[in-house]
Amino acid sequence: MPNPAEINVLYNQDFMNDPFPYFQAGLEHAPIARNEETLTKPFYVFRYQDVRRVLQDYETFTSNLNPDDASAEMALGRAVENLIEMDPPRHTKMRRLAQQGFPRRVLKELIPRAEAIVKERVDNAFDQGEIDLAGDFSSPITIGMISTILGLPLEDQSMIRQWTIDIANNVMANNWVYEFEQDRADITVKVTGEMADYFHDYIKRRKSSPEAGDIVSIMLTTEIDGDRFTNDEVESTTMLLLLAGNDTTTHLISNYVTCMANHPEQADQVRQDPSLIAQSIEEVLRYAPSLLCMERGVAKPVTLHGVEIVPGDVMIAWIAAANRDPKQFERPNDFDISRRPNRHIAFGFGAHFCLGAPLARLESRIAVEELMRRTSGFEMIGPAGPQKNAIIHGPAHQRVRFIPK
Repeated sequence: MPNPAEINVLYNQDFMNDPFPYFQAGLEHAPIARNEETLTKPFYVFRYQDVRRVLQDYETFTSNLNPDDASAEMALGRAVENLIEMDPPRHTKMRRLAQQGFPRRVLKELIPRAEAIVKERVDNAFDQGEIDLAGDFSSPITIGMISTILGLPLEDQSMIRQWTIDIANNVMANNWVYEFEQDRADITVKVTGEMADYFHDYIKRRKSSPEAGDIVSIMLTTEIDGDRFTNDEVESTTMLLLLAGNDTTTHLISNYVTCMANHPEQADQVRQDPSLIAQSIEEVLRYAPSLLCMERGVAKPVTLHGVEIVPGDVMIAWIAAANRDPKQFERPNDFDISRRPNRHIAFGFGAHFCLGAPLARLESRIAVEELMRRTSGFEMIGPAGPQKNAIIHGPAHQRVRFIPK
């Protein structure tokens, strides 16, 4: 069984191919571990209750890490303060403002656009015969939707996709590389700078000419208890929504197809009974979450499983491991769309529960409805191309054939 402290995607091919044996080792043998080799020397927790505690107790485990070393450039670049890096009470106020862009009415209005994108992507898959699962199917759906939500021009989607890939390859990199990598830092600084410039100009135009329905205009014009977003806050929140609302949902859709290809009998159950779609998506979220972990800084001294942790330490809460904790889930390593209850924490827990969870569920539901209505199976062609990041789970590249009914 692997050593939990060896979790590192760039330097461990086994983890790159399949991280779950490492999580199993952590769950069984090391409820807390530390990787002394990486730049930030983070502590790891794996068990469900420990992960929930780290994500919920913001007074001890802060989201406001305030990194002061040069290695942080690899993970942050020019990105300014955003919701992910705030604690209550400021986080509570800013989240209330950001949530104004996600009312049920707005999400309902997005359904026809999502259905049109999904239909076009399935048509394309049938026409091509063989496609790349993420690049040709999942990603165009999520980029098309987040661009619509933010009111961004369609012609910018290829640029947005490349930004997403570059950032996703490097986010939190200082927690899982062994030494500072200048090339990685340069890419991240460059991309976040380009994004900041792009949204700075875009927000300036939107402020002078807001449009009904898009989130940027809503954030610029909404006021709660006398508070509004500043331009910088809208800029950073928009960047966050673009990245978080795109990449993770891309992998959710890709992971759904992968799980159904590996469990065709359960896929057939969903085809025969579409009422199973929602719970089958929840099981994919538990079994193969797009985001493997979340990061927190230690703000107050704390002892976990007999280990003393001090302010300034970094804590990695492995939500993918928690989702397979046998104390929380029966047969945790089995994929089972009938699983109930299913209290997974794929969208996080506590104050930072994913703001875009309703949108992710909506997009994935629409994609699954169309796929299951029009396909009889999925044929994976060759091995999947693994991610280049230790916290993202889903095929970077996977050739696939959708078999029509």
